[in-house]
Amino acid sequence: MNRPAKVDTSLINGTFKGFMEIIFQNNDTTVQNYHLDGSAFFVVGMDVGVWTENSRSTYNKWNGVARCTTQYRSSLDLGQLVVLDNAGIWNLRTQNLDSWYLG
Repeated sequence: MNRPAKVDTSLINGTFKGFMEIIFQNNDTTVQNYHLDGSAFFVVGMDVGVWTENSRSTYNKWNGVARCTTQYRSSLDLGQLVVLDNAGIWNLRTQNLDSWYLG
């Protein structure tokens, strides 16, 4: 997806039984919490700084931790893979009450 980010409701098409990569970049000064309803994801990478294409080479694809909620501190990027193993729509939302408008 090569388009500018914006605050809005997003529906993203995926391939059934495929993987979707989600990258979180925390530029805030607080710990961020995100929850994915209806599915789990695998935390495969975490690093300080800005995520780049080269960050994929450091992913732990063999024994990633399965979670439905994750938190990460400021100045950190977090790579996650989601297995699209059931048809439907999943709600990815922030757990911070002051940021719920983000999703």
